[in-house]
Amino acid sequence: MAGLNPSYSWRSAALSHCGQRHQENQDSCLDRPDLGLWAVADGMGGHADGHIASRTLCRDLGRITAQNSLISLARAVDEAIAATNSELFHRGAAVRPSVVIGTTAAVLVAHSGYVMCVWCGDSRIHLIRDGEAFLLTRDHTPVQEMLDRGEIDRAAAKAHRASHMVSRAVGVTGVADIDRLAIEAQAGDRFMLCTDGISRHVAVDELADFVDDDPEHTVRRIVDLAQARGATDDVTAIAVNLSDREPPS
Repeated sequence: MAGLNPSYSWRSAALSHCGQRHQENQDSCLDRPDLGLWAVADGMGGHADGHIASRTLCRDLGRITAQNSLISLARAVDEAIAATNSELFHRGAAVRPSVVIGTTAAVLVAHSGYVMCVWCGDSRIHLIRDGEAFLLTRDHTPVQEMLDRGEIDRAAAKAHRASHMVSRAVGVTGVADIDRLAIEAQAGDRFMLCTDGISRHVAVDELADFVDDDPEHTVRRIVDLAQARGATDDVTAIAVNLSDREPPS
């Protein structure tokens, strides 16, 4: 099976809704279990063509073909992000130098029993393992940087006036500044990718209570929860479930 060790199987589902703030959904997502590739992207709503930016990223990622290793798959993701970055950067510059067209990116790739997170911005990837949820990515935001320096606590961070701002995004500079994290997968692992429309309203430690064996049910519950709590931004979630056990031979 493409993507992971053949002893594993997985199911995934994606759901994206346009929020009350926008006439058009500026989020995009990619759900390709056949490749071991999933992504969410949030076009920068305060800038021009945010919906085009996120769609461009998912379009370029969607052109990736099956690879024979995690490294080659991750390299293909890097190349796709670089292509998107170049297109968006030059598109903005062609309008005028001050125009920025950008998008966040959170990409999960899986192959040979390992997974890798690739991200830029504040879209997130979580792991739910043994009933506990972990945030695998680290937000690229000024507020997260203030948290890291100990200048504010988490309560202040949530209410900070710059909480919606990102310090990195695909397309805003000549070269995308992305981070990566690789881990070994375990049977029964669950992964949740989401944009900030979800993460602003659903805490990391709550996710374990809403992730179950049916990824379609999971994303519906997560999106419904965020909207019930007052989400007005676009909301996007992808649930990826590894099998609880090895399939019979």
